[in-house]
Amino acid sequence: MVELKVRKFGNSLGVVLPKEVIDRLRTGEGEPLFLIEASEGGYLLTPYDPGFEEKWLRRTTSSAVIAIHSTFSPSEATGLDRRA
Repeated sequence: MVELKVRKFGNSLGVVLPKEVIDRLRTGEGEPLFLIEASEGGYLLTPYDPGFEEKWLRRTTSSAVIAIHSTFSPSEATGLDRRA
């Protein structure tokens, strides 16, 4: 466990993360971190975008549908092409 103190930065409040925390998170200056609400009222600090997987799956699924659509004619895609 690492204890952090809330400090004033200009008109805002924030915390300073010790080097060991930065190293363990594999992050650095200017890199995004995500504060996620966890169970029991806690929080999880992570460098991984919690919405990335969903966005990636949506994008790759759309790309696959476009690729399949542009590769096959409608009759080939449904198996109705009987020229063979």
